[in-house]
Amino acid sequence: MKVLIVSHSCVVKENQKKIEALAALKEAQITLLIPSEWRETLRDIQAEKTSDDNYRIITSKVFFNGHTGGFLFPPVLVRKLLKEGFDIIHLEEEPHSAVAFQFTLFNNLISKSKVVIFTWENLFVERKFPRSLLESYVLKSADRLIAGNSDGRAVMEKKGFRGPVDIVPLMGVDTEFFKSREENRLKESLGLSGNFVVGYIGRLVPDKGLANLVDAVNSVGGDVRCLLIGRGKFKEELTGRIQAAGKTERFVFIDTVLHHEVPQYLNVMDCLVLPSLTTPSWKEQFGHVLIEAMSSGVPVAGSDSGAIPEVIGDAGLIFREGDTEGLTECIKRLMENGELRSGYSKKGRTRVLEQYSHEKIAGRTVSIWKSMLK
Repeated sequence: MKVLIVSHSCVVKENQKKIEALAALKEAQITLLIPSEWRETLRDIQAEKTSDDNYRIITSKVFFNGHTGGFLFPPVLVRKLLKEGFDIIHLEEEPHSAVAFQFTLFNNLISKSKVVIFTWENLFVERKFPRSLLESYVLKSADRLIAGNSDGRAVMEKKGFRGPVDIVPLMGVDTEFFKSREENRLKESLGLSGNFVVGYIGRLVPDKGLANLVDAVNSVGGDVRCLLIGRGKFKEELTGRIQAAGKTERFVFIDTVLHHEVPQYLNVMDCLVLPSLTTPSWKEQFGHVLIEAMSSGVPVAGSDSGAIPEVIGDAGLIFREGDTEGLTECIKRLMENGELRSGYSKKGRTRVLEQYSHEKIAGRTVSIWKSMLK
């Protein structure tokens, strides 16, 4: 079968690992369409990988670069591609996006390929005109949806989609890259040796529940330290809370680390916490750092916001979002019980190998493609 995958996120080389796993299965002739560059808040990204022996990569400049819901590919390119006669068009773009509408409309006019669309949307949002019209058209035209979490299925059904909806995350994890290793030298260089290290990696914003994390670490007794990796304006408020509690020695902030260094920093941690909070406009859609930590054998604890409980399953601890006492208790349990930590370390790694590796997600995606063509 011939498959066209459209994905602005695959402008980053690391995000093409799922595509590599799909191609390695040799079930489909894959063409990947990505922007030649993508504009983000802190940087402009040039397409990091533009060729591969096992699948075709096409790069193109896009209109309204950097707007995930509003960018478009040149119409001439879209027409030319669709005339190649793909069996399936796989859109890793939200149903309300302009590019999903563009490909759905041109497909209806030109090629009549089967269309599957990915969504992370796990809160019901009423779109305003004309976005509502675009979304409605896309959902009526799509043959199948893939949602990154179970709430996404309910949202799409409420929006009127009546076809099959599969629950599969957008991408998995490289289990050979994210695995357990000794990082004593790095731990020592960070001043964390001899301590129980609670870790967090992500944006420093209120929605991530970091005030609860700081308060929990402040209240735990014993030799505990907290390593927070990420950027955000909320850092100033966090440092204020830490200073007010007189516990500055417990916290280490690192603004950013390179992607290939993330496994090293994960292996400095004795547990990773994702204490996200649900807001009227957002709740945790997956928490990819959870499966990176689990693959690395790092025990995890997460709030019950959004998809976190379904990602962790029985391979870690769950606490009520916003519950500082509950989070404190989770940290204490992991600190005081080495057997519990070891059990969650093994369960987490096994869960990733069984459900969240690039290879497993590629296999599930190919199964969806095959069922669409029956």
